[in-house]
Amino acid sequence: MSMNLLKRLLILLAVFLLSASGCRAEKLSVGEYRVARVIDGDTIRLANGQEVRYLGIDTPESRKRSGGAWIYDPEPFAAEAVEFNAMLVGGKAVTLEFDTRKRDKYGRILAYVRQDGKMVNAMLIRNGYASVYTFPPNVKYLEYLVAQQNAAIEERLGIWSDLEEALPGRLSEHIGRYVALTGSVSDVRASRGLLYLIMDPGGASAAIREQNMVLFEKQGVFPSRDYQGKRIRILGKVEDWGTPVVVLDNPSQVSVLDPGRGG
Repeated sequence: MSMNLLKRLLILLAVFLLSASGCRAEKLSVGEYRVARVIDGDTIRLANGQEVRYLGIDTPESRKRSGGAWIYDPEPFAAEAVEFNAMLVGGKAVTLEFDTRKRDKYGRILAYVRQDGKMVNAMLIRNGYASVYTFPPNVKYLEYLVAQQNAAIEERLGIWSDLEEALPGRLSEHIGRYVALTGSVSDVRASRGLLYLIMDPGGASAAIREQNMVLFEKQGVFPSRDYQGKRIRILGKVEDWGTPVVVLDNPSQVSVLDPGRGG
């Protein structure tokens, strides 16, 4: 076989694969899908075998990785989130609505899931079984989901029902839990795609993903200018990102309590 013929065959194969992929994506954009299994609070498997990760939200984890294996070690309200999700969609027909990106790095479909016309993503947040979890450019319903979360916080529902008061420097005591963290920001540092808020006393206390900075800037918030030297209050989940931090996805999680020495 000549080299030119081999190149032609490879090009034709690539075009075929792209066309097949496009057909699958197009098929996903219409119709109803039956839910075969509820995997966890924010993930389901459809009857066609595809997995769907709910957009814009995060529910408490049921498992964690330990020694190279997954073990059952549920965070608070993980079981309740799964049960509520199963009540809403288990064995039922759902419709999927997409945003800019349709799949995540694991190949799962990313979607706003509706059952009987109601958005399941929002219902999980409104009832306190999920928090807002955003990854630009998929932010179509961010303001709506934040409003649902604010209502759940106000009514102290689910994950917000027993909000723990955390201290800077002692976040390791609250891994996997939702906390209220109050302190003064002594510095703001960028490192490896993250922006850390350094709060006194104790060091790094909150982190913003670089890709989420656009959500702060759209609201006219620039953390290096607007948080540094100021006393703030943060609501969010503590995760272990090499160091325990409260993850900040959007500016609605932060309240500036006093101007401090910032500009």
